[in-house]
Amino acid sequence: MTTRTWFTLTAAYALLAAGPALAEQAHAGHDHAMAGMAGMAGMGSMAGMDMTPAARAAPKKAAARHAAARTIQVQVTGEFAPAEIHVKRGEKVNLVFTRTTDRTCATSVHFRELGVDRELPLGKPVTVALTPAKAGKFRFSCGMDMIAGTLVVD
Repeated sequence: MTTRTWFTLTAAYALLAAGPALAEQAHAGHDHAMAGMAGMAGMGSMAGMDMTPAARAAPKKAAARHAAARTIQVQVTGEFAPAEIHVKRGEKVNLVFTRTTDRTCATSVHFRELGVDRELPLGKPVTVALTPAKAGKFRFSCGMDMIAGTLVVD
């Protein structure tokens, strides 16, 4: 394998490994993001590649920051279905409540402990975006507190 080919492969690997960090730096106007790659041409093997802890952690942090929220559909009839919803602590979730009947007192949903109060118009999905910071059980209910459910955060 020629030195030029080796440099190209090493550079491609480094870009893939540090891609999110480089993209953030480029976005912020930093044009020195590639400065550390100049000494890679003489490397003997990719296994010996010495990346800083920050460079190794950058893809994981970027992936977590841009992770899509999980969507959970909740039907609102004479009850909330499902009445028990399980999520992980720190997980981004979109609870989409859709009221399908007028024959219910659940014309709104309230998560008192989380400070969320939303009206539920008939036939229109209403999204409640949450990222629970602590574990526990959080009750949600209609405005009259007659119909209820539980958000379980593990």
